[in-house]
Amino acid sequence: MGILSSDVKHIVINLDPPPMRPFLPGETVSGTVTLKTEKEGAKVAKVNLDVSGKVHVEWKEQQGTGDHKKMVTRNQTIEFFKLTITLESSQKVLSMGDNLYNFSFTIPDDARSSFIGSHGSVKYFMKVLADCPWGKDAEESKLFHVNGINDLNKQHDTLETFEETKAKTFGLMCCESGPLTIKLNLEKTGFVCGECIGIIAEVNNKSDKRIGAVNVAINQKIHYKADGDNKYETTQVVDEFSIGSVEPGAEELLEHQLKVPVLPPSHKDPYAINISYSLYMAADPDGAGLDLNMPLIGLVIGNVPHKKAFANFANDDATVELSEKIKTEYGDIPKVKPSNNYLVYSYKKL
Repeated sequence: MGILSSDVKHIVINLDPPPMRPFLPGETVSGTVTLKTEKEGAKVAKVNLDVSGKVHVEWKEQQGTGDHKKMVTRNQTIEFFKLTITLESSQKVLSMGDNLYNFSFTIPDDARSSFIGSHGSVKYFMKVLADCPWGKDAEESKLFHVNGINDLNKQHDTLETFEETKAKTFGLMCCESGPLTIKLNLEKTGFVCGECIGIIAEVNNKSDKRIGAVNVAINQKIHYKADGDNKYETTQVVDEFSIGSVEPGAEELLEHQLKVPVLPPSHKDPYAINISYSLYMAADPDGAGLDLNMPLIGLVIGNVPHKKAFANFANDDATVELSEKIKTEYGDIPKVKPSNNYLVYSYKKL
């Protein structure tokens, strides 16, 4: 058939059972590799399954000025996990039709979460390579998703209450108004996807301006690193919206339950991709006048909730169980909801 064709027509990689959520550290991934042939006497010299996890960062930026301007590419790739499973170690004549191989491997305990961003990604692959003597080698790849464990119970500061007060006045000197003061309270600063952030804002408006909106949002900040350079990207993952208004001279207690959407977990990474979150709040006066911007409040998005929050989540037929390893440590941990792309999972609020 010549060196431009392969005796192996197709390779199919199947996971068994098909995943209902991302894999977790310590879990076993198992499945089958099928080599399909359409002729008698088809041979392979070796068949390997390579499993890998890679971080890739890349962006372009302008460097220099005037006539010396040029575009440069910053990039780096870090392979943090690699495993080779030999499915066939010596030459073998394949049967015509389907030739089945079983495989299994364990996700490492220090696995990090799959992620796809504007300037970088964390991806896990399975790649099968069939070495075909006297012909073209055959190969096939499959992407799979992993969630590294971000356990809020091991970050005790995320369970502490948070309080911040800030004030400002409007106008100048003799025309200066009374102060607008906001006291913001959060019961804690660590949450999982699907959980609600309980926002309590005491707004004392002694100014002569109506506060048309007290706005909140959740920001995601991604810090990409490559070639000794840095790139930052901040996005509102929950768009800014108002939780209430305050009339001149009035005091209001504004309360809101802000649901955390499906998001990749917070991740501290000194080398490639760092992911962090914050809560934004600002009071917007009607007419002229600068907003009162509260300091950004750091949030931690995990994927194992605080034990005290377990009872707030549902365990029904619409949810799936976490790994046996986590269930052994937290016997009553709630089930989770898979996301549409299976990159992350969330919890279902009661």
